[in-house]
Amino acid sequence: ARMLSLRPAVLALAFLLSVAPAWAQDPRAEALPGEAELRELEATFAVRLTELVEMLRAGNELDRGAAVEELGRIGLPAHRTLAGLADQEPWELRCAAVQALAKIGLSPVLPTLRAYFKDANWSVREAVAAGLGRFRDAAGRDALLAALDDPVWRVKVAALEALAARREPSALGRILALADSADEDVRYAALEALVAFDPPEAKARLLPLLADADPEVRRLGMRGVLGRDGNGDPRALLPLLRDAHLGVRIEALQAVLPRLGLELPEMLAAVEELIGFLALPPYDPRYAYASGFLEQHAQALSQPLCRGLRHADPGVRREAMRILSDRRVEAAGPDL
Repeated sequence: ARMLSLRPAVLALAFLLSVAPAWAQDPRAEALPGEAELRELEATFAVRLTELVEMLRAGNELDRGAAVEELGRIGLPAHRTLAGLADQEPWELRCAAVQALAKIGLSPVLPTLRAYFKDANWSVREAVAAGLGRFRDAAGRDALLAALDDPVWRVKVAALEALAARREPSALGRILALADSADEDVRYAALEALVAFDPPEAKARLLPLLADADPEVRRLGMRGVLGRDGNGDPRALLPLLRDAHLGVRIEALQAVLPRLGLELPEMLAAVEELIGFLALPPYDPRYAYASGFLEQHAQALSQPLCRGLRHADPGVRREAMRILSDRRVEAAGPDL
């Protein structure tokens, strides 16, 4: 029944958007509306804005998500309504208002969005930090840098992610400092930001990550050493081919194989170890890792797989034959 009662309002909104000026349909394509035009549009949308605020206040998660999306599409005519929710309860209402302001994504809403950083609820501040990643002006940058001093780690992490999305050069010093944070979540987020940001100044900081005690950090180190363009030195990853964590070894092989082939003895030894894992039962995670990698790279690994056909273990011979046959590796014809 509620859906039926909302139908006229939804249809009216679709009509209004279809006849609205270009900035209302794509706000980034045209100049912003004047104050008189904005007031007129606020009056036009007044009833629907009231309904949407009620959905933010009392609706379930699905209702709130739909209301946030619609408020973002309405754009600047919803700004003053959303600004008026800054001191209202519950906190989920304020959090949804922040998300809608970020969806609007235009410079006039930025002071309102930054003002929500004073909210006592950390979830609201976290939403502000995430939303500011959509803006590229200096004020948004300064607010995000200030958020790195928030007492709650989740807000710091959201600010780091937003700064990484902006690839903000002036944030590099703060991000490097937080890469040594005692808080593991903040440290990991800072390292992820450095990897995503990929500044040349960060290379020296990322290389030692390959020897970090945490396998997830070692994975980050791999991405950082290779860089966003993949032109980093793959030889720096060779020690990871003997990593204690099999998943890290596999990822290092994935990264190094296309760049270095099988010429190096470290590469060949790592591949032959995986072929040996084919003797294990299918429920063993080492078998799953090994068979998946060998199937994916069967053509490039045809020679060691063909040698697997003469392995002492019948399970290895059987699995090597299956992989070569399934992948139709032409070079394996005579051996098969």
